[in-house]
Amino acid sequence: MPGKSNAISRGIFKAMGIFGGTQMLTVICSIVRNKLVSIWLGSTGMGLFGLYNSAIDMLNELFNMGLRTSCVRDISQAVTTGDESRIARVVLIVRRWSWLLGAVGALFTFLVSPLLSRFTFGDYSHAWGYGVLSVSVFFFSVLSSEQAVLQGVQRLKSLAKAAVWGNAIGLALSIPMYYYWRIDSVVPSILVYALANVVCILLMRNRDYDGKAKGLTVRDTVKGGAEFLKFGFCITLSTFSMLLVSYIFMAYLNHHSDMATVGHYQAGYALIIRYSAMFFTAIGVEYYPRLSGVAHSRQRIDVFVTQEAAISLQILVPVIIVFLLCRNLVVDILYSPDFYAMIPYISWCMVGLTFKGVSWCIAYVILAKGESKVFLATELTSSALCLVFNISFFELWGLTGLGVSYVVWYASYLLIVSVVYMKKFGIKLRAKLLLHTAYAFAVTLAALWAVESGNITFAVVLALATACGSIVKIRKSVGKSK
Repeated sequence: MPGKSNAISRGIFKAMGIFGGTQMLTVICSIVRNKLVSIWLGSTGMGLFGLYNSAIDMLNELFNMGLRTSCVRDISQAVTTGDESRIARVVLIVRRWSWLLGAVGALFTFLVSPLLSRFTFGDYSHAWGYGVLSVSVFFFSVLSSEQAVLQGVQRLKSLAKAAVWGNAIGLALSIPMYYYWRIDSVVPSILVYALANVVCILLMRNRDYDGKAKGLTVRDTVKGGAEFLKFGFCITLSTFSMLLVSYIFMAYLNHHSDMATVGHYQAGYALIIRYSAMFFTAIGVEYYPRLSGVAHSRQRIDVFVTQEAAISLQILVPVIIVFLLCRNLVVDILYSPDFYAMIPYISWCMVGLTFKGVSWCIAYVILAKGESKVFLATELTSSALCLVFNISFFELWGLTGLGVSYVVWYASYLLIVSVVYMKKFGIKLRAKLLLHTAYAFAVTLAALWAVESGNITFAVVLALATACGSIVKIRKSVGKSK
């Protein structure tokens, strides 16, 4: 099916073009933000950011109820029918639920703020900080619902613009805070970022269906939201479990190490997880809805997953090798020489991205199939393994051990979702995909060895060879578009 494969590939790269550029600009804002924080607030300030954010992110996901993921499916299905009244009803239901969940989440966060401070810092001195940030939980809920609406009705450019402007304005307002207030700027700057993003998404919100959901009662809202909330609840639990693990591990580091180590870990985590989102978000925005549309066909799922994973690895491998070659420069640009301690951690994590790229492509099948309970089981297992691996490997090798833990964790996750993919859905993994994965891991591991041993020439040759090979393969898979 060369024609279909080429169409799939072109769709992937079109989406990556839109959101890749958006994520790049968002990342630039994050780079500037982290650079200024590392200079003016130091590793202690970075650690404080991590401790606050890990708790707030956890609560955001808990009270968001998986709205962003579950609602996209409902809205997309409504759009497919072309019935504007139905679309308007779904959109209004989503918005009503987001405001309700956001308000409940904000109130809960405010009430438990003393407990959050006690568990995280060992005293109640930061209760005020968590209390102030409870407002951001409400902002996040509204933000997620409007993002879901824009994605569901395929207004990707508006979604992209809102993200860019939200981050840019948030950064512009935060810079004076960092400079004048230093360590005291952590809480207000987090709140300002949240406010800037929610204001921008509201300005870009889709208004095509406003006022068209006539006669939608409270009972209709409750009934209409039941299905996506049921699906979203399982997604929320899975996401919450990972954020809970992150929060517990951050607290563990804070108690068993020092704030500088927490700062180095948080900086490395942000670099790998948040900046790699530039790649994974660009893929997921287009891939998930497309995969959901063919969830009934094993053959088409097989084609989509294999194509997506292959392209992901073709892009990731040369990028990983170049990063390993430039890792010191990257840390200098993004942070400062004080953060060199995290280099072994981020180096191993980059190698682990090969497993993450493939496992994500397979895991989306579980969501597309609507198997929320199966997805929850895989994510809970993955979260438990992450915590066990992180603590075990940190005790053995410190920050370097956390990098190795990342590789082992995603290798285990790939195994888990592959078993579900084959046993639950009866779809075989192509030998081609397995070979691609093994090749990607071996090549990036060889590049890490070359950089660590000082064999830079070999690493450069490897980078050039993989880049040229990827370009040839991508051009072949995309084909000539008219």
